[in-house]
Amino acid sequence: MAAEAPSSLTIPDALPVLPLRGGVVVFPLSVVPLLVGQPRSIQLVDDIMRRERLLVLVSQRNDKEQPDADDLYRVGTAAIVHQLARLPDGKLRVVLQGIDRVRLLAFVATEPYMVARVELAPDQTSPGIEVEALRRAAVDLFRSLVGLVDDIPAETASAVEALPEARQVAYLIASVMPLAGPVRQELLELDPLEAKLRRLID
Repeated sequence: MAAEAPSSLTIPDALPVLPLRGGVVVFPLSVVPLLVGQPRSIQLVDDIMRRERLLVLVSQRNDKEQPDADDLYRVGTAAIVHQLARLPDGKLRVVLQGIDRVRLLAFVATEPYMVARVELAPDQTSPGIEVEALRRAAVDLFRSLVGLVDDIPAETASAVEALPEARQVAYLIASVMPLAGPVRQELLELDPLEAKLRRLID
């Protein structure tokens, strides 16, 4: 699902990096549950919960259990942990909210987990008739798709129609569509916003 990004948060210039396997890509504005099981990832979450609860979610190019910097894409999503539950087997179930797109500049630590210098990479857009036309086209196509795909709840179409901004529309559709991991990553990286919407429509 999608939500408004917390507007009062300042993204620091270095953040812990949580790698995501299995083609998982978390988009800005999205609220997602994740299961955290790797020991160093558990330590990462434990550490940030004592501070500002901020981290960067970055998709892996592969499914290595212990990825290094070369296994990660360079564009990810800064996010905040809203909820945490410890499971009996020691794993963590967390609910995170994507805040904004970031670019990884350099890794400043790899142990006990990866930490990277980051810069904000906000979505580029040119407000105008084209963006609004693409937003409407994406919403119309998505409404038709929801009727054909059992995995997407019917109320999701109404939620998308109610969103006022094209950026919110693009990211909510991208987060619930059955897309391959590389396509999700492409949508995250694409600029400007019009290009994201065109790719979704395609």
